[in-house]
Amino acid sequence: MAFRSFLYGSFLVVSSHAIWTTFNPVPRAPVTSSASPVAEIPRSARIVQSKTAQSKTAPTRESTLAIAIPSPEIPAPASACDEQGWNLCESDLRYEDVEPFMTQNPPARIVEFSPSAMLTIFPAPTAKTSTKTLFVASAAAIQEVIEERERGARDSISYSSRRNANGHGGGHTDGGDGTGLKKDVVYQGTTASHVTSFEPGWLWHRRTQIERPGNLTFSIQGPDYSFDWGSFRDRVVSFGDEGQMIFEVDGGKTLIDGAGFDFVVYENVFKNLRNGKYYQEFAKIGVAMENVPEAYVWFPCNPTAGLLSGCAGAVPTSMGGDRFDLTRIGVTQAKFLKISDLGINQSFSEGTEGFDLDAVRWLNKN
Repeated sequence: MAFRSFLYGSFLVVSSHAIWTTFNPVPRAPVTSSASPVAEIPRSARIVQSKTAQSKTAPTRESTLAIAIPSPEIPAPASACDEQGWNLCESDLRYEDVEPFMTQNPPARIVEFSPSAMLTIFPAPTAKTSTKTLFVASAAAIQEVIEERERGARDSISYSSRRNANGHGGGHTDGGDGTGLKKDVVYQGTTASHVTSFEPGWLWHRRTQIERPGNLTFSIQGPDYSFDWGSFRDRVVSFGDEGQMIFEVDGGKTLIDGAGFDFVVYENVFKNLRNGKYYQEFAKIGVAMENVPEAYVWFPCNPTAGLLSGCAGAVPTSMGGDRFDLTRIGVTQAKFLKISDLGINQSFSEGTEGFDLDAVRWLNKN
């Protein structure tokens, strides 16, 4: 799989979609002291030694302070994880992992997804921040989203099979592998190309709208696995805050609730090479038979509450993209698909704000 790389300030960015990490990171050397052999003993052992010494002699002010205050050679635990007003001590993130997202208005919070858990990290109360959220997820947390969606797709196939056996008709047909699930969703189906409308959202300062791609039809072709930073803006569509795009199913066809997943949405997701974390930007997905606001039925999506399975932007293109099954929302067919940025995503740089659409593919249509 090809990767793309570029320099952004002091950060090296490599993408598939995309991986970035600090350039020439300086390793943290362990602190030692040649003046005293005590510096060679782990901190926990030093405290035990101090307590043992006190049991043999009357405690003194000096020995009591030696227990209560860490020695200058060994910093307090928070010093390595509480930086720039962000208490990252409960997370395996470090400030250098999130620093590129702090160059504009820093986010109001960091939400970190790990397997079966969500951690919300707030800055110091006095910090000046935006209203945005920086979303970070481990590969294992993303895999949980994938597995939750696949379980739902299998359940819907099983339900439809029972309905057909009882003579009710309709529903899913098997995909040919015994499960009805699409095995290679990246290359199956057809790429959506009929954009009914695109409403660009706002840049982070909310004074101007994000730039519209010069060739929108070209930008939504894909999914793309390799392109350099210079062509990034031409190969994906950055929505901006609260931007939205509406697709009509190509060729006068109708999207149907068929075997397994029915369509896929691909979004450009950044990955940190140092810790393997993914930095996500979310959009909500709605479908309708008529292109009127009240007709749209929306997949459930609320990332600040940990609900990701109905969101676009949860699964990187390299992991299969975000696959959706119409059964999840009780819809049997649709002619229109609407993608709406949530307006809460903290972005990497100006001009790339909001959800970054790479492509949409129809898997089941007739």
